[in-house]
Amino acid sequence: MHTVRTMIPYVPTGQVWFRLRLLAWCLLFACCAAGAAGALGVNEQDPVDSTLRSLGFRRTGLPIVARPVELRVMARYDTFHTIDFAGLEQVRRMETETNVRVAWDTVPSEEWGDVLELRFAGDDLPEVLLRPVDRIAQVRYGSRGLLLPLRELVERYAPNLQQLYAQHPGLLERATSPHGALYALPGPAQWEFNVNPDQMLINREWLDRLDLPIPRTMAEFEETLRAFKTQDPSATGRADEIPLSFRWGTRSQGPYSLIGMFGMLDDPGRHLTVRDGHAVFTANTPEHRAALEWFQALYAEGLVDPEAFIQDHHQYAAKGSAHSRRYGVFFDWDGVNVVGAQAIASGEYVAVPPLVGPSGARVWNLDPGATMNHGEAAITSAARHPEIAIRWIDALADPLVNLQWSIGPFGTTLARDGDLIVWADAPAGTGWGEFRHSHSLGRSAPVFWSSMTIRVQPNASIAGKIATLALYEPHFPHEYYPDVFYTVEETDELATLRPTIATLVSRQQAEWIVAGGIAEGWADYQQRLERAGLERYMEIHQAALDRAVR
Repeated sequence: MHTVRTMIPYVPTGQVWFRLRLLAWCLLFACCAAGAAGALGVNEQDPVDSTLRSLGFRRTGLPIVARPVELRVMARYDTFHTIDFAGLEQVRRMETETNVRVAWDTVPSEEWGDVLELRFAGDDLPEVLLRPVDRIAQVRYGSRGLLLPLRELVERYAPNLQQLYAQHPGLLERATSPHGALYALPGPAQWEFNVNPDQMLINREWLDRLDLPIPRTMAEFEETLRAFKTQDPSATGRADEIPLSFRWGTRSQGPYSLIGMFGMLDDPGRHLTVRDGHAVFTANTPEHRAALEWFQALYAEGLVDPEAFIQDHHQYAAKGSAHSRRYGVFFDWDGVNVVGAQAIASGEYVAVPPLVGPSGARVWNLDPGATMNHGEAAITSAARHPEIAIRWIDALADPLVNLQWSIGPFGTTLARDGDLIVWADAPAGTGWGEFRHSHSLGRSAPVFWSSMTIRVQPNASIAGKIATLALYEPHFPHEYYPDVFYTVEETDELATLRPTIATLVSRQQAEWIVAGGIAEGWADYQQRLERAGLERYMEIHQAALDRAVR
């Protein structure tokens, strides 16, 4: 039998205690370092560069960084805006809470598309883009590496966004590009009525004064406009009434839904619809020509505002204000932005249902993309620290924070009634859009809240929009061109084709309505559309439609 000896070296007692104390200090230091790493968002599975460490970056909680950092953010400056975003109460509060200082780069809304294209073509990109980043831009610039893929960043650093997308299943999938990348964050639609992009409103007091009903047909509508022009409905003794006004080229304030009376709708952007499963270009059809001839006849009679093709929103609203009230009929999203909340709430102006056209057609536009909000925020390749950028966007995605960035702060445009959020009405003489955009980013803010996440009591403007949806919804088209993604190659082609064709159509429409000449110029117009690439334009849209409905 053999004895097994274990060789244990002799260590003096003093050295044993020294080594034990040294081991304890090492363990304590390791625990503290691990705790600090956790607070900074640093762990074995979360590689963070040394610069982020030096800034005190936190994966969760606020502030996002211990040391203040700057984030370059590009956003639209709406036609209603007259404020500096940096001075807004809710913006300053978030800067204090996050330690992220925003360097704002604001672009007028009407210049957004052109400026965005120039920025991507040059070397002056912001780090974050706020809405809208449309699907064409997402694919075009994402495929070139100029927009960062966001899904992994959301999974690692964005709990508010994670919760939002869990509450709205399918939202991320619908926002994912054909090759599987998420280049811009989607948001939910806040209200069902968002699918109704416009309404036609008529001066009820003028109707009552002239003993006229709300027109129901195209012929009745024409007679109503003539009465507004000739019978002094405002009772001022001045012939300054404007029977019909709009802003040509705009979706919510343009008269494009009226074209539905002739059997085919139109919109000022893509000029697309669907018939029997096939994509159709609307702006060269016999129905479209008939609509233009009708508008031209109204204009020749002096029934259309001569500034309808050149006025901006402020000019448009000035003629509808309480000081003027010159409009018999006008178009707007809800009317409040043009004539004020009181005029809508009191019934001075009321919505007109879709008119019956000469052949019995009665159709009204819908917005197929309004069931979700596309491209609410994106991060570009210029982002110095995408982790900070996505955490900043996620802080903005907190429902109550997001609501205040979009609508305004509590105590001004919003109030609390228990767990109910109440929207304030605009002051007398001020439209809701003007009031809202005086205290918030408004339509320039990304939308990450919905009635599923916040209980909201709408103001008179929103309540009116909900009520009028019932007038228009039964007359939405059964077939329409959906919101689709295009391939990289298609996107590159559309970047040239779409603005070329849209500009050609818009200018020719306005010219014909004002000056006439439709019959003489129609054939040449068709040829110019073909030379502009209409055939290829429609091939692309048909291919995208086929993929979408597969």
